[in-house]
Amino acid sequence: MDEAVSQAKNVDIRLENNPAVIARLNTHVHGPHYEKHPDRYAPYDYDKFVAWYQAVLAREGAYGLVAYLDDEPVGYALLFHKKNNGEHTMLAYDYEYVHVEEMAVAAGHQHKGIGRQLMVHIREFCREKGAKRVQLSVWLDNEAAKAFYEKEGFEGYLLYMEMPVE
Repeated sequence: MDEAVSQAKNVDIRLENNPAVIARLNTHVHGPHYEKHPDRYAPYDYDKFVAWYQAVLAREGAYGLVAYLDDEPVGYALLFHKKNNGEHTMLAYDYEYVHVEEMAVAAGHQHKGIGRQLMVHIREFCREKGAKRVQLSVWLDNEAAKAFYEKEGFEGYLLYMEMPVE
C-alpha cells in the first residue's frame, strides 16, 4: 500500500461548522490569492476571517467539512446546499445542488489522498441532502486543482469572465 493511500485511511472527515479551524486552514489558500491579485483580495487577517466564517456558517444551507489527520485539522471544504423552489424562473423547479465555495488541503498534507477523501464525503453529503450535482469554481491557471477536480469527475460547463473598466 502506498503512503498516500495509507494516510488517507487515517483521515477523519467531520461535518463541523468551526470558523476558527476553517479560518486557520484558509491561510495557505488566501495568501497566494492576495499575492497574485492584491487589487481583488485583502491581506489575510485571522480575526476578520473567523468573523466572516462565523457569519457565513450561520446561514441556512451552509456547512463546513473538516479533515483531521491524527486530530490535527489538515483540510476543509465550505459547502452551500442550494435548491430552487421556484424562485429562479430559468432553473428547473427542484434543481438541487451543492456548491463547493472553498476546498483546500494544507500545503504539508497535499498529495496524500486527503482531498480525495473530502470529495468522497462531499458526494455522501449530496446523497444525504438529495442533491444531484456538485458545482465549484477554480482559477483557470490553477492546473493542479483543475487536474484534481477533473480526475474526480468534474467537467467545465461555464466560464466566468471579467474585464477591468478604466
